[in-house]
Amino acid sequence: MKGPSVFLNDSSISIFQRDANKRSITKPDPLHKTAFTGDTALDNKYYTTNNYYYKSIKTVHVTNRRLRTWTIVSGMVIGTVVGALIGHSNGDDSGFFGASANTKAWAGGILGFGVGALTGAILSAALEKRYMIDGEWKSFEELKASLKH
Repeated sequence: MKGPSVFLNDSSISIFQRDANKRSITKPDPLHKTAFTGDTALDNKYYTTNNYYYKSIKTVHVTNRRLRTWTIVSGMVIGTVVGALIGHSNGDDSGFFGASANTKAWAGGILGFGVGALTGAILSAALEKRYMIDGEWKSFEELKASLKH
């Protein structure tokens, strides 16, 4: 199941989720309205909070949106600057594929922008935390302790 975590109990995780069958007529949790900005106001009534006991949990994947945004944006900026510097440092040349230093700087900046964004996305995925619970109380306690800090 995927959804924003509302809170951790002593032995379960409560997750705010969309009902796939649209049978639930509950109102959304007011603390998590911003998590569902893509939905219309009428569609928000199909969200509900579900509790999952720790013995039924295999893994918990914790994402950090601020970290993801920061790594992707910084990767784009660094990639653009480095690509432009490398392109400009190659200088002017002539021939069939010859280009001026400014043209190479633009091409290097554009290429560096894409490569930097991809590198930032890969790095953010590697930095996200994944907890293996597998129904063990000790692993669940480690998850709770790490999320409190």
